[in-house]
Amino acid sequence: MELVGLYLLLVSLAMMNDQVHAVTLKSTIVETAVARGAVCLDGKPPSYNFFEGSGSGFNNWIVYLEGGAWCTSKDDCLLRSKTYTGTTYRGALTFFGIFDDDIKFNPDFYNWNKVYIHYCDGSSFMSDIEKIDPETKLTYRGARIYNIMMEELLAKGLGTAENV
Repeated sequence: MELVGLYLLLVSLAMMNDQVHAVTLKSTIVETAVARGAVCLDGKPPSYNFFEGSGSGFNNWIVYLEGGAWCTSKDDCLLRSKTYTGTTYRGALTFFGIFDDDIKFNPDFYNWNKVYIHYCDGSSFMSDIEKIDPETKLTYRGARIYNIMMEELLAKGLGTAENV
């Protein structure tokens, strides 16, 4: 939760400066991922934030996979499962910089499709262990999350992208 607090502080400070513009995007929770086992450490569905491109940016995409370091032990994963980096993120996020939708502040990518995929698996979207840990009840399914997210984005138009 400390990282979220720091992020919110930085966004607040940036917003106080009239040289920064930001866009707030709600989270999309991929409920259908659960049936396919593509779940966060705590067994809940993954989520992402999406800004739909327009005009000349309609067939161009920025896809950001959030980082968050690996779990280093079962105890570490169990602790993480109770935080932002181990469960579904349900809130809106405020973005600026390359995610900004204002041509004045982001002349190159303002109208591109932009996706922010939340990290919640503890293994950088790489794990795919079928069994649920009997001791901690945790799942390690980052690769499945990645695959589900790509399917979701392909359906939104990533499959016909000119630039990614």
